[in-house]
Amino acid sequence: MVEAERAQQHRHCLKCGRAFTGDGKYCGDSCKEEKKKELNKEKRKLLAIWATGVALMIIVIALVL
Repeated sequence: MVEAERAQQHRHCLKCGRAFTGDGKYCGDSCKEEKKKELNKEKRKLLAIWATGVALMIIVIALVL
């Protein structure tokens, strides 16, 4: 029976998916910064959607009263 080679312990970058060894969630500072920018963009988008919803609710309530 042939024993399969074992892969070295590694992690996968949360941004690009590349395998790397070491600590952290990202393979390098560039991936970390890009992911941070993506998350900030997503947060701004969700805040805009939430604010629009609140504004619409206020307008509807004002029109009903």
